[in-house]
Amino acid sequence: MSTDLAAPPQIRPPHIPRDWWYRASWHARQQVLDAHNRTIRAEQERIAALRATVEAAKAEHIATYRPHEATPAPTKSEPERIIDTIDEMLTWAASVEDILRELGMTAGALEKRMRLAGRRDLSRMFAAVRNASRYKPCPDCGKKITHSSAHCRPCSFRAKERKAEVAA
Repeated sequence: MSTDLAAPPQIRPPHIPRDWWYRASWHARQQVLDAHNRTIRAEQERIAALRATVEAAKAEHIATYRPHEATPAPTKSEPERIIDTIDEMLTWAASVEDILRELGMTAGALEKRMRLAGRRDLSRMFAAVRNASRYKPCPDCGKKITHSSAHCRPCSFRAKERKAEVAA
């Protein structure tokens, strides 16, 4: 007998009981498979449409988002607006420098406002930026020193000892 006219193999869907599947006629099994495929296809099309909508919304937001536009400096009466702006920019992975530029404030001012508003997580983030701008590396050993210092304490003692040896 030729296999050209044979029906394609039917794989039992997981939600159909084994007893029924093997006792049912080919036509009944085919109807169950068709119904199962229609529901799966409808669900896949719904998910694809939802993903396309989300991607379109993301693309529109990215196209209209302008983090570098100058905005007026906020007043003390709007801490909620500042926090909302910071949270929104952080969800879109904006850098701290972009946030400072967007709000038109210094890292120290934002650190103090966030600390007073009770947002310690944001306060720490801006304090790290502020502290990084306060220090520079020692020219001899690379330790952190303030901008008013020429050397760290151990290196300054060595420099004094060298001056004393040269003078003697």
